[in-house]
Amino acid sequence: MTPETEAVSHHHVKFHKSMRGRFLLFGVLPTIAMLAAIVLYNAANLYSRARSDNEQLLHNLAVELAEEIELTNNRAVMAAQVMALAQEAGQFGKRKESVEYARRVLEFYPEFTGSYFGYEPDADGGDAQALQSGTVQAEAMSKEGRFIPYWFRDHNDNTRIRLEPLVDMETSLYYAGMKKRFETSGERYIVTEPYVYEGKMIVEQTAPIVRDDRFVGIAGVDRALTDLVGFLDRIKLKHNVDVFLISRTGRFIADTLGEQLSLRTLSFEETAYRDLFRRLYEGRRDHPLILAPDPFDPDSNYYFVAAPVATGDWTVIMREAEKNVTAPIVASVLRSVSIAGAGLVVLLLMMLWVTNSSTRRLKKAVQAADMLASGALPKDMTLEAESEDEIGLMNRSFNRVIEAYRDITRVTVAVADGDFSQQVTPRSEQDELARAINRMTERRQKAEQELHDIMHATEQQHRGASALNELDGLMRCELAIQPLCEKVINFIARYLALPVATIYIRRDDDRLHWQACYACPEGPQLTSIAISEGLAGQAARDLRPLEVAEFDADFSLPTGLGEIRPARLLYFPLVLNEQCLGVLELGLLKPLEAVQQEWLEQSADSVAVSIQLVLDIVRREKVERELAEARDIAEAANQAKSGFLANMSHELRTPMNAILGYSEMLMEEAEDEGQEHYVSDLKKIHQAGNHLLTLINDVLDLSKIEAGRMDTFAEDVKVDNLVDQVAATAQPLMGKNGNQLVIERGEQLGTIHQDVTKLRQSLLNLLSNAAKFTHEGTVTLSVQRSTGADGDWLSFAVRDTGIGIPVDKIDHVFEEFSQADSSTTRNYGGTGLGLPISRRFCRMIGGDLSVSSRVGEGSTF
Repeated sequence: MTPETEAVSHHHVKFHKSMRGRFLLFGVLPTIAMLAAIVLYNAANLYSRARSDNEQLLHNLAVELAEEIELTNNRAVMAAQVMALAQEAGQFGKRKESVEYARRVLEFYPEFTGSYFGYEPDADGGDAQALQSGTVQAEAMSKEGRFIPYWFRDHNDNTRIRLEPLVDMETSLYYAGMKKRFETSGERYIVTEPYVYEGKMIVEQTAPIVRDDRFVGIAGVDRALTDLVGFLDRIKLKHNVDVFLISRTGRFIADTLGEQLSLRTLSFEETAYRDLFRRLYEGRRDHPLILAPDPFDPDSNYYFVAAPVATGDWTVIMREAEKNVTAPIVASVLRSVSIAGAGLVVLLLMMLWVTNSSTRRLKKAVQAADMLASGALPKDMTLEAESEDEIGLMNRSFNRVIEAYRDITRVTVAVADGDFSQQVTPRSEQDELARAINRMTERRQKAEQELHDIMHATEQQHRGASALNELDGLMRCELAIQPLCEKVINFIARYLALPVATIYIRRDDDRLHWQACYACPEGPQLTSIAISEGLAGQAARDLRPLEVAEFDADFSLPTGLGEIRPARLLYFPLVLNEQCLGVLELGLLKPLEAVQQEWLEQSADSVAVSIQLVLDIVRREKVERELAEARDIAEAANQAKSGFLANMSHELRTPMNAILGYSEMLMEEAEDEGQEHYVSDLKKIHQAGNHLLTLINDVLDLSKIEAGRMDTFAEDVKVDNLVDQVAATAQPLMGKNGNQLVIERGEQLGTIHQDVTKLRQSLLNLLSNAAKFTHEGTVTLSVQRSTGADGDWLSFAVRDTGIGIPVDKIDHVFEEFSQADSSTTRNYGGTGLGLPISRRFCRMIGGDLSVSSRVGEGSTF
């Protein structure tokens, strides 16, 4: 039934009175009851049989596992007994052969971790002789000569076998226990209680050595239970059961619970299994089987079964979840239910088919009548009319009514879907419906045409806007005039579908220069055009487009495109701020549409702006190049000046040294002759000469640095020695103003590989400045060594408590011939070159010089 039929169907028959309801109530329900009874009976029978079979299988598996463990225990016990029998058969007392025999037993049985013999004290009468002869390894005997060799595998290297004497024999179960059991009950072997050694469960198998019915010692082997644990894990994986192996004292030897839940070495009396395992352990020889909740999983029932291991008096307990038994039963029941359900579905389908074949045609006729009355008749609905009974006759008559209604609906739906070519033929003069549909079609056609025109115009505007954005993006990425013009002319030509196009740019010579072309077969015939010359020049002069549409048959026009006979040419100026920056020369095959003309005007404005920006950039780059050339010339002149100053300073220093020498001689002569009135004048001459010589030396150093003639000479020197030399030289300077020189040294200053002369001169300049600007204060020279990611560094700091430097003058102290202010020069003197030269020296040797200061508190360099 379709959604349309559901919407219009209002005729319903009560279910229990319908043919379909009667079939279901009296046919299907009894069948379901019978199938359910059969399934329940089979499930109960299957559960009983599966439980019995599983109990027998679990019992057999426990017995088989106990027998398998019995075999491994017997193998170890037999090895110990064979060793004891070999001693009894003639090897007893042959210590060297016995040591070798025990070693070979350990090599032959890889599952053993040790093998040994243990004699009673002087049992063979050879303890003293063995100590003296040295024929037997010392490791096989005690200090008294007792024969107790023990071969064992090195826990770090399993392939290596080591020999040591047995220990704690008199208190051990493997010796003292064996001896006691033999003497009290005559037992010929013992399996000790397992214990943990180096992370492994170890068990010892020991047999007595008997001579003339007298106990004279033991022979035994140690066995790790690692292989046994692995065997139990395989049993768990194969049979989906858990296995517990319990010793004679009720302790867990092994289990398959995993590392997190393992009960190994615990007594079952100490665990939640206490009551359950006690019952199993006490009745192990009768192989008891118990179904009970597991203490660690109280919500589920488990089968528990026990079986004894005779050798060692161990017990095997197995655990299997009851759900392992019930799961196959549930699966079988589900299969039975599935088969029964499938049969029921087949039966139901057959019954429905019978009822539908009888009621389908009547129901469809009722539905068709309802849908026709409500106007919801499907397009493809036709009543079956092949039968010759009364229903077939009724359906044929009703089909004719449906066909007439469908014809009217078809035309109406076509008009609603936009097909206005359909017309309804009036069935009579009174057919108002047909005439109304025809009027609606005519009006809709007119509205569709108007909408189409509006959408076309909108699409053209959108396309133009997108093209403008794309053109702007292309121009925004270009900073050179040539590639910019090439991208612009190519884009415009492709967008307007032009066969050819070219672009001219106005240069500084006030001419239009050919710049780029689209689809030109050859180069330009006119590379430049004067303003007002030709068609392009006229468009540039008038600042408006110029279009040529008619030509003589033999007319050809020399343009940047070559001589062509165009159908139409358009010269479009690129104008910005009432100034022509260039001209577009466009070859047209037909006049531009209004939308294209508008787009060209908008794009021309954007192109003009981009060209102006690029031309500005080009002019700026030209100015920058000229400035760079001027800077190079100035630097060359500065180098020449520095060279001149260097030469002149050298020429001035020679006569100045002579003046200083003569003035000093005259002072000494005047003092010797008592002419004191000349001495003061001569001192002024000498002091002025020294000042001038200092100035000349500073100028000479500065000019050498600027001229690139100052070299560095690195040498190794101890930093402590350098500091002592600088302090000794600066000490007299401190006394002039009553200052105190303090030296602060870091630890492990070590040695420095550097130009010591320049470093020393820089430090002396700084100390001299500090002494000059400080009165009765402290001047501190600090040196520290530090290590960073970029290597080792020496930090020198000259700190004073002098007058300090104003904040607004601190940036000028490193300028040549500059001090904090003019009063500083008047009050303290100086050339203003010491700090600049010191900074340049520091930078020449890979360092730097900086300053921090506060007025009235002092400065730090």
